[in-house]
Amino acid sequence: MSSDELASTPLAIPDERRPSWQRWAFAAVVTGAVGAGIFAAMLRPSRVWSKTAPPPETVEVDRGDVALVVTENGTLESANNATVRCEVEALVGMTGGAVSKTAGNRGGAGGQASGGAAQAAPASPAKAAMQGKGAAAAKAGGTKARVTGAGVASKTPVPAASATAASSSVMKRPDIRSFNYIVEPHIPLRGAKPVSTQAAGKQQTNLMMGSSGGRGGGGGGGGRGGSGPTEMPGSTRIINIIPEGTRVVTGDIVCELDSAAFRDELQAQQIRYVQAQSWVEQAKSILDVNEISLREYQEGIYPQDVQLIRQYIIGCQTEQRRTRLNLAWSRDAAQKGFRANAQVRADELADLQASFVLSEAEGMEHRLKNFTMPRIMKARLAKIEAIKSDLSSQESAFALETQRLKRLELMIANCTMRAPRDGIIVYANQTNSWGRVEAQIQEGVTVRQTQPIFYVPDPRNMRVKARVNESKTSLIHKGQRVIIRIDAFPGRPLQGTVNEITPIPAPASISNLDVQVYYATVNIDSGGFDELRPGLSAEVNFLIESRREATRVPVRAIRWVDGQAYSALARKTSTGTTSWEWKAVTLGVADSTYVEVLSGLEPGDRVSANPRTLTPPTKTVAGISTEAKSLSPG
Repeated sequence: MSSDELASTPLAIPDERRPSWQRWAFAAVVTGAVGAGIFAAMLRPSRVWSKTAPPPETVEVDRGDVALVVTENGTLESANNATVRCEVEALVGMTGGAVSKTAGNRGGAGGQASGGAAQAAPASPAKAAMQGKGAAAAKAGGTKARVTGAGVASKTPVPAASATAASSSVMKRPDIRSFNYIVEPHIPLRGAKPVSTQAAGKQQTNLMMGSSGGRGGGGGGGGRGGSGPTEMPGSTRIINIIPEGTRVVTGDIVCELDSAAFRDELQAQQIRYVQAQSWVEQAKSILDVNEISLREYQEGIYPQDVQLIRQYIIGCQTEQRRTRLNLAWSRDAAQKGFRANAQVRADELADLQASFVLSEAEGMEHRLKNFTMPRIMKARLAKIEAIKSDLSSQESAFALETQRLKRLELMIANCTMRAPRDGIIVYANQTNSWGRVEAQIQEGVTVRQTQPIFYVPDPRNMRVKARVNESKTSLIHKGQRVIIRIDAFPGRPLQGTVNEITPIPAPASISNLDVQVYYATVNIDSGGFDELRPGLSAEVNFLIESRREATRVPVRAIRWVDGQAYSALARKTSTGTTSWEWKAVTLGVADSTYVEVLSGLEPGDRVSANPRTLTPPTKTVAGISTEAKSLSPG
């Protein structure tokens, strides 16, 4: 069929219902309108619900203080020495030494009390003096020989034939007390028994471990059982303590420690104290007696002996002159035949004996002045020095016993622990880095020397112990100003100053194993108030840097684009609408609310409070720091 035929042939359109494309078009228009409305509502909700847009929110650039702070958390604690510690020391051994049981000491306690030196009585003619070393009693021809005290022999015996004549003609020898004078050495009143090195070490170990125990509290080393020590030296037990949180006044009894061992030791120490005091008094008495004996010999016995010897020498000289005259007469008479040779011989022997006696008398004087007297004087002085040394030793021992007695009394007093000031009792429980209580204060537990037992904090003298992250330690230094806000009293901020920051980190906790934390101690300068308690949580704001009366703008009014800070400056148009002009600004110190503006804005300018809702500055504008671009309100 040709094209002409097709064109002339009419189309036969079946009589059927055709689709309504108008309805499809209408549905598409409605759907697009609804979608556009939803999209517009998401972008500009105010345009959907209100006919007119609200005025844009702006903030004013003003002048004020801007402070850069570092905020950390901490807890309150007492700032002064309000800690009451255990001051119970370990028991120590006897300080005065054991009393010797030797016979010499008994002599020192008894014999020396009566003078310290036994002075021999003058020997009678019927007895030989046995007190000199090497001395012996001898008899010759019926005449009794006397031995002097220093080993000096008696005079030469006379022949038996002339004994009667000699006894009648020779002067009687005087009794010189110096020759029988004996100075006994001083024996110390009490001497320490020699202790071997091994025994001394064992005794020291027993003292350090507190071997005097057996009591419950030990009182410093007590409470030793059969299997070994159970307490540290200087430890005891709490037998009574008032409940934590109790309000007390100054002097109230808060805690009582076991003092039984100290009381038992005090009774024994009182006996040792009295004994040591008696030793001192006895040593003083011995010293006084020996000083009197020295003066007695120096001023009494020795001058008397010298006088007796001088008289004896004079008598011997007289006797010698008599015997010589008698001998001369006898010889002259014998030459004339009136006297026998035997009588002349007897007169010669009498003259010789008188010479011997005179020589012996002169020797006695020489020995007394040059040997006996210096020896006795030196012996007396040496004994006095020994007694003084013993007295000094006894006084030192007595001082130690007195000191130990006072220490025991002090330890018994320390077992009663009182409140140093008015306040509330807080137990000094010790915790480790994991927060677990290692040393809990309660009745029956053992406490050691210098261990804190309880606190009585002063609410008007508190400080804050703040935890500082390691990344912020370089910003904190001593003397830095701090603002403290107590969580329990948020409306009462306090002023403070950093006192110190620990040079080593705190032990790691289970929550922060990799982050090091340091402690900063902050003193409260403005004073506290009665409601403050130790352990309250506090927020510590460390003032790093501040600006006074600086041009500032809220932090939320700044928008950063490519590292440059911008602020949208509000401008009023002629039609009454608001247009925005981006201004590049230079910023300074910032805190959590405000930031210092160094350039770009002036006080009194109003800028957008929400610059992120505006169209950001273009790159061209971003490259020009001082020019601006006008933007429509949209």
